[in-house]
Amino acid sequence: MMGLDTNVVLRYLLQDDPAQTLQANRIFGQELSDQNPGFINLPTTLEIVGCGAAFSGRPLPKLRCSLKTFSLRTLSSSRTAAGF
Repeated sequence: MMGLDTNVVLRYLLQDDPAQTLQANRIFGQELSDQNPGFINLPTTLEIVGCGAAFSGRPLPKLRCSLKTFSLRTLSSSRTAAGF
């Protein structure tokens, strides 16, 4: 299991910085898997919501929807890896 920090998740969701986005896309596309799921702790989640709303220019409900979709994919991978 790989712990994911705020910056990596925001770069992946926002796709706003070319160099860092490339690295975040590599992590999400190549390093995370059912066998090696990502983990986002509560403080990181709160930072993502706060920073994401401020930087994305998206209304908060749309950002929540993006995070919900992201969380469901991550949770699904984690449950598959754990055998649930």
